[in-house]
Amino acid sequence: MKRFLLMLCVLTLTGFSMLMAEIPVTWQVDMSVKVAEESFTIGTDNVTLRGSFMNELGCSGDWFPDEGAYVLSNEDGDSVYTLTLNFPDSLVNTAFEYKYQINDANWETGNNHAFTLISPSTVIPVEYFDRDSIITRLCVNFLQFELDLSGIYGSGLGFFDPTTDSVKIMGFWGDGVAQELSEAEDYWCTENVWQPGLYETMIIIKAEAGKNPEFKAKTYPEDHFENWGWEIYDNHSFTVLGDSETVTIAFVPDIIPYQYPLASDVTILFAVDMNNAVNRNSLEPIDPSTLTHVGLKGQNEVIGAWGGDWTLADTTDGDLILLNDLGLNGDKVAGDNIWSRNVTFAAGITGGPCLYKYGAYYPGADSLSSFDNEMVDTDDNHYVYIAASGVTELNDIFGVASKNGIPENKVTSENRTLPIKPQLHQNYPNPFNPTTQISFDLPKDNNVTVTVYNLLGKQVAVLIDNKNMKSGYHTVNFDGRNLASGVYFVNLCTPQSSQVCKMLLLK
Repeated sequence: MKRFLLMLCVLTLTGFSMLMAEIPVTWQVDMSVKVAEESFTIGTDNVTLRGSFMNELGCSGDWFPDEGAYVLSNEDGDSVYTLTLNFPDSLVNTAFEYKYQINDANWETGNNHAFTLISPSTVIPVEYFDRDSIITRLCVNFLQFELDLSGIYGSGLGFFDPTTDSVKIMGFWGDGVAQELSEAEDYWCTENVWQPGLYETMIIIKAEAGKNPEFKAKTYPEDHFENWGWEIYDNHSFTVLGDSETVTIAFVPDIIPYQYPLASDVTILFAVDMNNAVNRNSLEPIDPSTLTHVGLKGQNEVIGAWGGDWTLADTTDGDLILLNDLGLNGDKVAGDNIWSRNVTFAAGITGGPCLYKYGAYYPGADSLSSFDNEMVDTDDNHYVYIAASGVTELNDIFGVASKNGIPENKVTSENRTLPIKPQLHQNYPNPFNPTTQISFDLPKDNNVTVTVYNLLGKQVAVLIDNKNMKSGYHTVNFDGRNLASGVYFVNLCTPQSSQVCKMLLLK
């Protein structure tokens, strides 16, 4: 009887132990690249782990439990850090996600890692931190910022007032800053005591040489400036130099102070040419004959103060202003695919600069992401300065950024395989009316001039004037609305070569 009871006890304990079996999971992360890049020091820094399994292992939650992150060990002092945790076997075949950190602060970038729990044990292969197996030598650069605010420098509303206002560098985004070594207060600029209106600061960063990080200036308090104090147009960038180099970054910020209220009514005719419109969400041409509505929305309270969500319901609250092509309310010619409307900005409301965009409404467009469908570069806008005796008529082109109705010749670039010498491409579209894009490749950094001539050899436009440009593929807009129909020639000129391409303007 005793032997029977002993065997029963053993079997019971064995069964209980099988019910409570655990599956060890081992992580291994190689920090050798980060050590070589001097962003991790063995014996000083830690590797930590967080994931979607922490609650299952008894923590107070996943990813950010009260208990904090798991710390990997490195007992042999090499560059591979390891950690083993025991999972209940009830979780077999369950998928989990995780990421590593340096000192429970600097996360890996990109997507989470993932694994599925497998019995009797799960060993995750050795991974490089941040999936990065290539050693990138980082350089410390001293960024000397010089912001020229003299053009808006003054006192009171309508100016950058040194007694009430301040300016700060915001960034860095895009192409590679590994570490920002300066303190938070260093991002605020101080005024040069010898040059009123010149604001300066130095920011120390560590990044890969040749990269081009981006940044912007921002002014405070936000309610003294348009666009919440941010610069109006595209991000600035600079090129990271060699180690311990100083980079001087001098520029005039696109900062626009709020103005005093209008002293009298101002009426502006908003008109937008829809003949060559393209929906930026699909990059498909818009057939102007299918348009049901064209809407206007912008910064000023009269045109919606950017309110609403670009649906026709926005018209109820005045967040969207509808234009027409019926020859009404300022529209000059019915049925010419130029949609227009007079908009009155009454005395007493905010004047000065105003950003705005158009939206195209037509069957099928609602299947795309938004009726905010004009600008391919979402940072682009149209711009008008609202003032008595100022602009009274705007002649915009859908999809082409403008200032006071005049299109910007904005140069863009992208990466692609480059030729061995500068190459000018045929403009597109061609024939065109009234705008077209001119594109060219540069195999190396070069000084570039792009000009347009008529059939008689007379220069009619300078699109790029001896500008030093980086290697790559570039495009620039050409607007021929003020020119007669006919043949024109675009000339790409560098110190090494000159190329010409024929264009046809048909109105």
